[in-house]
Amino acid sequence: MNWDEFFKAMIAEEHAAYAKYAAAAAQAGDKKLKELLEQFQYEESVHADLLEREYEKWRKQQA
Repeated sequence: MNWDEFFKAMIAEEHAAYAKYAAAAAQAGDKKLKELLEQFQYEESVHADLLEREYEKWRKQQA
């Protein structure tokens, strides 16, 4: 696996984790659990955004 593939895979994993937390939060009957899952969901979106920005910077440096 090269670094380009690595970044793409990690970004995809962050998006997948976001979707899993969203699905779990939608099914959570307990308010506190739902809030916790929604917080994790938000954090995954932050991770994905950060990876996407840094990946684009890295790609531009490689050109």
